[in-house]
Amino acid sequence: MRVQIRVQDDIILAAHVADAPVLFERIVTLRPGESIRLSVNGVHGTWVKISMHDRGGTRHGLAPVGAMAETWKSLRSSADSSVDLEILPPINHHTDDYLRLVETSMPEWNSQEDEEAYGGLRPL
Repeated sequence: MRVQIRVQDDIILAAHVADAPVLFERIVTLRPGESIRLSVNGVHGTWVKISMHDRGGTRHGLAPVGAMAETWKSLRSSADSSVDLEILPPINHHTDDYLRLVETSMPEWNSQEDEEAYGGLRPL
């Protein structure tokens, strides 16, 4: 399901996607620190759930991670502040025998540093 939103902040608040019930519910039900993959104008990237507590209660949102943070920052500074969002399925490395074998020999692939450096890569 694809939804269009305005880029209003450094993060995506659940309130920004209230018109998209599937995405709204997904944001609200994620645990803080849990990640989700989103396509933003066709660029695939990782986002992490954040919760902010203030006098009005708890606000739920997503913060971009790694390369997606730079992509989001550039979109936020552009004149056209609307983007298309789509929830992506999680990457299942265990369905590919080769990746499963390689993963066991390269634990650094599962590091935060790796995600920051290569998380925004996508096929040409």
